[in-house]
Amino acid sequence: TAYFLERYFYIKNRENNIQRFSFQVAQRLLFDIIGSLEDAGASIELMIPKARQLGVSTFCIGVGLQKIAFSFGVSGIVASAEMDKTEDMISKLFLAYELMPWWLQPTYSKRVNSAKGSFVFGASRAEIRFQHGNQLGGIARGSTPIFYLLSEVSSYDDPAHLIEAALWKCVHRSPRVFGVMESTCKGKVGWWPDKYWDSKENWPRRRMKTVFLPFYLAPDMYPDETERRTNPVPTNWKMRKETRQMIAESMAYVKSDPVLVKALGSDWTMP
Repeated sequence: TAYFLERYFYIKNRENNIQRFSFQVAQRLLFDIIGSLEDAGASIELMIPKARQLGVSTFCIGVGLQKIAFSFGVSGIVASAEMDKTEDMISKLFLAYELMPWWLQPTYSKRVNSAKGSFVFGASRAEIRFQHGNQLGGIARGSTPIFYLLSEVSSYDDPAHLIEAALWKCVHRSPRVFGVMESTCKGKVGWWPDKYWDSKENWPRRRMKTVFLPFYLAPDMYPDETERRTNPVPTNWKMRKETRQMIAESMAYVKSDPVLVKALGSDWTMP
């Protein structure tokens, strides 16, 4: 998978320039988690509360594209909270497909660029369907997906109906499955936070392995180089008490999580 992503998967970067994919810190962390679940022969299903713009959706679209385009009989689902957001996600998928080398690019038999559309490879009996979190019918009804990517789940109208009563009934846990639910956190009450804490405390008896991705996994973005250059830290700046507390809590959290220690190092300190 890493070979495919780093050589044949093209994306738009944060400045909207097209480039070949390269791993960011959060993406490498996810890749390592996926590898550990794969080694254990487990179903790879992740629930990811996260900071914005860490590249989670982009990374998962790359993994999903490889799975759909080069496997036989595979069904997949991509959905965001609203129709236009789903269309933004599938534009990444189509861009990556269009920029594949001609000799690698499988021929599709159907392509519908909409939040109710699909991308079908008839020769390999593989397809990926596009849905959204405002639809009335449950996600993935009538199919048996082994790949799913659900984005901004905290903003879905009725996730208990769309996901628990529909999608999860269609996805049968096996080592072939790769599923991700990701979202920024929208308050402490509701289906998303309740499901996160239940999954965190009871995995692997629950299907979703939780992975929290904090903002400091993107030190090149918070702040980015333009912000550093145009708004430098004043020479007389003094750190507030709240900032020191956040730094201490962040460092303690990293040291308590073996996954973050592996990604950031045991001697990590807040920049």
